[in-house]
Amino acid sequence: MDNIKIIEFSTENTTYIYNDDTGLTFPKKDIDKLKEIINLLKHNNMKEKPVLREVDIQHFLLYEGFTQLILSVTENCNFRCKYCYYYSGMYDYAPIFNRKNMNFDIAKKAVDYYFNNIFQVLKYNPYRKPCVTFYGGEPLLNFDLIKSIVTYIRKKFPNINVLYNITTNGYLLTKDIVDFLIDNDFYIAVSLDGYKENHDRNRTTIKGQKTFDKILQNLEYIRFHYPRYFYENISLICCYDWKTDLFKLEEFFSTNKNLPPLVRVNAAAPYFSKYYQIFTKEDFLNHQCQIQKLKDVYFEQIKKKKKTSAFLDIFFGSNYRTLLIREKITKSKGVFNFLHGSCVPGVKIFIDTDGNFHICEKVNYSFPIGNIEEGLNYKKIIQVLNKYKEEITYECKKCPISRLCTMCFATFMTNNRFSKDPENICELLIKQTLSDFSELYSLLESDPSFEEKLFHLNTKNKRRNYEHIL
Repeated sequence: MDNIKIIEFSTENTTYIYNDDTGLTFPKKDIDKLKEIINLLKHNNMKEKPVLREVDIQHFLLYEGFTQLILSVTENCNFRCKYCYYYSGMYDYAPIFNRKNMNFDIAKKAVDYYFNNIFQVLKYNPYRKPCVTFYGGEPLLNFDLIKSIVTYIRKKFPNINVLYNITTNGYLLTKDIVDFLIDNDFYIAVSLDGYKENHDRNRTTIKGQKTFDKILQNLEYIRFHYPRYFYENISLICCYDWKTDLFKLEEFFSTNKNLPPLVRVNAAAPYFSKYYQIFTKEDFLNHQCQIQKLKDVYFEQIKKKKKTSAFLDIFFGSNYRTLLIREKITKSKGVFNFLHGSCVPGVKIFIDTDGNFHICEKVNYSFPIGNIEEGLNYKKIIQVLNKYKEEITYECKKCPISRLCTMCFATFMTNNRFSKDPENICELLIKQTLSDFSELYSLLESDPSFEEKLFHLNTKNKRRNYEHIL
């Protein structure tokens, strides 16, 4: 098995092999079958090409690019969240925000550029729907621009069905704003960190005022007046840290039927951050203990075929789902195979308030890839990719889980270079992935129907919240 990337993991009943060349898992006893498949694939397109060319990027983006235009309509925010990437002062390489607003001319040029390119993509991918997302800061602080841009798009492209998204803290969801968002069928992601004490501990206004009650009041207005829109178009994003009581968090989201569906639960980002220095070793150990106890509860629900907790489905099930729907056999990025967890720059386009293009909304501004006057700069994209390859992914050829890697540009980006924090971050991810594989296959052995549950995870949680009003 020389030069074949495999790892072993075990359940109580079986030892399995995961092969990263193919993305397949086998019981260890079937290893000869794996060798046979790999021999068949030796000369296929999974082999990486050595040189990046502008034409490769242009060709890839014609088929796979321009999935989303993300407009940072303002750097300003009415909150001062303790873990905020931009305003907390906790992150070493965050961009410096100056409360600047994007103007209409910049936004208009960004929209024109995006739609000119999406029309080219539609020739090759006719089912692609243009997607425009409004981001900040708190984007609703520049609501006039949002209205102007949506109006402009509707007038200029009246026959195009556009998907609109907005990520908001929910504090400014007034009647007039809500009516506009509903009229234009926006999908709204609202940040809500669970139960009141946890949310108000970290998410306060710029003056230090608590925000939980106001956000719940705004959500309740939408639920009461527009229940179908509330459950179908609004989703919640939750952030936690080592001080969060995970038992209370689980109870809050799993029992409160008057909330939109929870779609994402993230820990406050640890990379290049001082945030976790404010906690104690006792906080960490208590946090880990809570995770294990909740995992035991979740496993028990599945093994006894009980109804699973909606919160635990997201908290644990999302990781298992990622493993389950992994790319297999012939799925390849060709010349971009070395990117692994990162997307090809240009798949999404994030526009800052000055009109500069960036890879996405999660990266800092060290590596711009174009601007509204010139469009995508393919030479800069190649420079970014080559630098990323030299500083990060040169080691990935030996990694037994590179196909499963969840880390990307945002994980490693510092000022003008890419770096690892901590230095052994890859080893930690491999260890965690092995553990997740063992847990997933233990659950599948005890309840094969768990596979179907994972495939429909987000749909199930959305429906679960909606059932009681039908």
